Amino acid sequence: MNKRKIIGWLVVSLFFTVVYYLNPDIFKEILKVKDIRFKNFMIISLLCLFNQFLLGIEIKVLCQTFDVHIGVIESFGLSSIRSFANYLPMGAGAISNAVYLKSQKKLSLANYTSSLIVSIVLMFLVAGFIGFLTSIYLKITSDSVGVNVVSLFFLVFFGSVMLLFMNFPVLVSKNFIVKAIMDFQKGYALLRKNRSTIQKLVVLKAIILILLVIKMRLVFESVGYDLSLGSIILIVMSVVSFRIATILPGNIGLTESISGFMAAVSGSSFEYGFVGMAADRIIQTIWIFILGAGFLVYFSRRLKISDLKKKKQ
Repeated sequence: MNKRKIIGWLVVSLFFTVVYYLNPDIFKEILKVKDIRFKNFMIISLLCLFNQFLLGIEIKVLCQTFDVHIGVIESFGLSSIRSFANYLPMGAGAISNAVYLKSQKKLSLANYTSSLIVSIVLMFLVAGFIGFLTSIYLKITSDSVGVNVVSLFFLVFFGSVMLLFMNFPVLVSKNFIVKAIMDFQKGYALLRKNRSTIQKLVVLKAIILILLVIKMRLVFESVGYDLSLGSIILIVMSVVSFRIATILPGNIGLTESISGFMAAVSGSSFEYGFVGMAADRIIQTIWIFILGAGFLVYFSRRLKISDLKKKKQ
């Protein structure tokens, strides 16, 4: 186990120790997940699986822009392994996909990086927009959120728009580092100017976010927490908008804290947001590890067969 991984898990352990010290009963509340009815558990599980499938479709759409074609099962597997590997620190999930696509599909790291950045920016844009509209509605109708919440979502949305349409300066050099930056710029420009791809990604992002809202509403109801739809929308949009990279293993603690904070500032309580998101994580993690382990076996067999074919040629 490398130092970064050890530090990551130590930070997670320290975080939960502090939470327990401040509110010992919060972990008893998390155990409510075992009381979720089987029917609800299966519906939440199906939504988790469908979300993972849509993330795979997104990878497929991004790869097609660079004339790299992958199958539906392959894309589903890549998204599952990425989520599985994200329980390692420092973006291990993204790296795992990058290595596979470069070695097996000849997709350059520059193009992969550019596609990943565009995907993240678009997710921020859609989540920021939905969060902005929802927070304005709640501010006007019930005054349950403050101007600071409205401003935060506006900044996420506006910043995403600025990033999407930003023009990078033209660099001319044969230097290896500059050449890599130029390759990245070309890939970024290709994606940004491809309206068809952008439209598909925006629709995918919107569907993913809507499904997350539906799933979280069912989770909160299943553990006995009565949160308004507006609060749940803000929780989902904030969790998506205010986490940039997987620095901690699976962003454990960070996601729950963001959820708790947004629940508190939208008229509920920190405990409700924290516990609800933790319950969702438990169910989600079960499927992430099942899918991740299964697709690791699937890809390892595919790679072995591929290597054997190369040796015979």
